Amino acid sequence: MSALSFALEEYDALLERIKGVHLGIVGDLILDEYIYGIPRRLSREAPVPIIEYGSSHYVPGGACNSASAAAAVAETVYLFGFVGNDQNAKRLLPILQERKINTSGVIVVPDWQTVTKTRIMAGSIHTAKHQVVRIDKGTPLAGQKTLHERLAAAIHHAAPHIDAWLISDYGYMCVGKSVEEALKDIAAEGVVVVADSRWRIHDFSRITAVTPNEEEAIEFGRYMLNFEKDVKRIGTSMLEILHLKYALLTRGNRGMILFSADGKAREIPVAGTTEIVDVSGAGDEVAALFTAGLGAGAAPLLAAELANAAAGVVVMKRGTAVASPDEIRAKLREVSHSGSPSNP
Repeated sequence: MSALSFALEEYDALLERIKGVHLGIVGDLILDEYIYGIPRRLSREAPVPIIEYGSSHYVPGGACNSASAAAAVAETVYLFGFVGNDQNAKRLLPILQERKINTSGVIVVPDWQTVTKTRIMAGSIHTAKHQVVRIDKGTPLAGQKTLHERLAAAIHHAAPHIDAWLISDYGYMCVGKSVEEALKDIAAEGVVVVADSRWRIHDFSRITAVTPNEEEAIEFGRYMLNFEKDVKRIGTSMLEILHLKYALLTRGNRGMILFSADGKAREIPVAGTTEIVDVSGAGDEVAALFTAGLGAGAAPLLAAELANAAAGVVVMKRGTAVASPDEIRAKLREVSHSGSPSNP
């Protein structure tokens, strides 16, 4: 029995429809920097390794990774957020533009650092590099009313051209109050608006859906002590308290649960192996593909299973990565023949 709820042709048709969807991604724009090196010896200054520098690699992170995931399957993606007037912004923006992401909604903020996460990766020659430490740069833009109003105005201006919106919130407060209200206004008009928020799920009410992971769901339902026992209550509470249509809960190597306002909770098994290589960017991939699917008019379960397959691709790649349509199709075919059915 297939682990998918629909015929393969329906996922293929959805991927084709997604190509024509215009997506708007709003949130915290992050540059992920990877510094690779070889550990040579222990320092005499402190009990830490001395790592000989090898190379640096830059990839989009945060909302930029969500935009990259969307741009891998959709032809028109608009990005909205803030960067600093600094070298890391000059590194980040060209990468996004090379991926055909429209950055006209990105606002440059003088005297502010572009949010950057630097990972030091060390390992011997011809072996996999492992993360030694991560260094974060950038401070939250809390209380920046004027900047948030500028971003909200840009969102309102672009709204007639966009079919579905994704909020990618990593806690740097790029999505301020006026931005939240702009997106809620858009959702009230019947447009798909999905939020993927690390710390502030409670703030994103009266939109279409949220895509929390287990940790975020536990924080939301912290009054419920037994997560496994209460997970369905948590999902139902999200829908009721936030006035949502759907909540897509991601559970790592245990797959997902799709909660709907009609009271249904549908479990979706992990796509492929449970031996995950790297979860970096998997949540961004799920949020982007689920939003794109809903924006293309797909049934929520079809959109969720497509997103699940895409996540099954990226977790097998090292570092922040995205899935191509061909990779998603291949994963769907693998899952189709796995014989592990989703729960009715």
